[in-house]
Amino acid sequence: MSLAAKVSDELDLIDLSGRGENKFNNVLELFAEALNGNQIEFIAKTVSAAGNAMPRMNEATNDNIKGFFFGVCDFDDESEFEKSVLLDQARLKVNENRFESVAYLRKDPSPSKSWSVFLVVAREASPIIKVVQQEWPNCSIESIPSVFSFRNALNEVLECQASYTHIAASPKMQLRRQALTQAKDQLNFELRRLNKSSDWKSEYSNGQGNASKIPWVRLANFKYSPTASIGYFLVFLFSEDGSNAFISLNQGTTIQDGGQELLPRDEIRAKAHEARTTFAHDSSGNFKPELTCHGKPTETIDLGKSDLALQYAAGNVVAFKYDLNKVASNHSIVCQISVLVQILEKIYEGAPVTKKIASDLDLLVERTHWPVDELRDVLNSLHDKSPQVVLEGPPGTGKTYVAKRLAEHLVGAQPGEISPDITIVQFHPSYGYEEFVEGLRPELSAGQIVFANKPGPILQISQKIAETGRPHVLIIDELNRANIPRVFGELMYLLEYRDESIALMLGEKFVLPKDLYIIATMNTADKSIRVMDTALRRRFDFFSVMPSVEILRSFYSAGGNENKLGEDLFIGFIKLNLALRDEIGDDGHLIGHSFFMTDAMDHSFLESLWKRQLGPLIREYFFDRQAPETEFTLERFWPN
Repeated sequence: MSLAAKVSDELDLIDLSGRGENKFNNVLELFAEALNGNQIEFIAKTVSAAGNAMPRMNEATNDNIKGFFFGVCDFDDESEFEKSVLLDQARLKVNENRFESVAYLRKDPSPSKSWSVFLVVAREASPIIKVVQQEWPNCSIESIPSVFSFRNALNEVLECQASYTHIAASPKMQLRRQALTQAKDQLNFELRRLNKSSDWKSEYSNGQGNASKIPWVRLANFKYSPTASIGYFLVFLFSEDGSNAFISLNQGTTIQDGGQELLPRDEIRAKAHEARTTFAHDSSGNFKPELTCHGKPTETIDLGKSDLALQYAAGNVVAFKYDLNKVASNHSIVCQISVLVQILEKIYEGAPVTKKIASDLDLLVERTHWPVDELRDVLNSLHDKSPQVVLEGPPGTGKTYVAKRLAEHLVGAQPGEISPDITIVQFHPSYGYEEFVEGLRPELSAGQIVFANKPGPILQISQKIAETGRPHVLIIDELNRANIPRVFGELMYLLEYRDESIALMLGEKFVLPKDLYIIATMNTADKSIRVMDTALRRRFDFFSVMPSVEILRSFYSAGGNENKLGEDLFIGFIKLNLALRDEIGDDGHLIGHSFFMTDAMDHSFLESLWKRQLGPLIREYFFDRQAPETEFTLERFWPN
């Protein structure tokens, strides 16, 4: 029997005029099973008139915030006006995040007299949309865009796992990184909702250098768990084959120094058992009700057969499982995170504060506000056999700023210090081989003009490295603005083969020093990117530098900078880039976070920024596109 038929049969048995909180339990159980949810997240109320829906929803939220509200309509009026009243009230509650969805049911006037779902308002990632479309195809459905969705992010990572490759730059692994970033951003959002202190943070790992078989996203109080090798934390873990994922209360399973040496599994299991018995089990040895009411907690997780998979399995205290394409609703995941955070806090109460010694990498994180794993990836690439990278991204993502901080880190310079071991050049359309490598230049000698061979930055830097023995960083700003094959010439060969020499245009043999690091930046909104030389792309490692609301948040939470717009600044920033991505169809024409980083952000600054920089830039984006740039206004994204 179909879900629709079962729901109708159950409602026929209910006296809607009667009182009692539990009369809809059988109906809610049917929906909970269909939506892979837990009955505690579902609530139903009798709605005796269209205007009565709001009080019934308020009653539900006064009891507890529920995920799914069902209004069982006990009135005959089916006018468009009544429907619009129900719709407006549902929109309000879903937009307020009081419910993931609001659905209304009524008895059809047709001869069948069966009950059906006739109106739904839901978050776009909610599983109720698919179920209702299948069971009640004539239902009116309105989806509300979701800025945050654990469900979508987890599914996307699992789908990418099926196409795993160790090459981090592959399209699937890049897509996986984006989904991990989204999950990390959503965890930070939940931390703010739970009013956690700034010591609570989240981070993710897509792998160091190569893509990891088991990516993760973790959340912890960094006073007690400053790294994934120390203490207890919550972590999303993804199986090697992409069949399932877990939200796990787990612990460090590797030695802190280097993070590669595995701790003994028996020791890890013993610690997990002790934590489970003390904090997650009741006196009978079963999981506590606060865990079981939000799903089926498990003390075992299966991520695969690798050593690291077995380490994570040994370290698990308690977890909730999500199967591919059967991931729980966003609301269920949020509830599970909330209850696991409560258990984690109890573990922390008796734990000593762990002080992490600030390293040079920690200082780089502090200066750039970048996630440590992303910085580590770039640095690992710069320390391989071809130490040259490109930071590419839309305008305003801080590519040049980060390139300078990376250069300072590599040569041991202080922030802002004018170091003799860092050289910056900016490419432009008229820049050529003669300026970059070497070329003949006129000069006056003995009263006559002669042409002498003058070294460019590359030869000057190489000579300096030979004389001092110190490494040097060359920053190339706006790499794609020049005719790259013409500028690099024979260096194209040496970029790939640093151990070999080649004759330059004017005759001398030349070797590109191993201690020369090259960090280039590239603007993806620039039309010249379309003709980037394929050979150059093969010789550089490319890293995407995308707009990040978390970098923006970190900038203002670090102290010294004031954000008078509060959360509205971040929400508007997210909505602006979502709208640009939807309209243009790629990630190359977005608006970076650094536009919004100032010592005092208020509406006056924002208006000036939009008028003088963002507005003109967006108009340029739409210059040769059939799209109404007039829809992109300050008031649309920052209405207040």
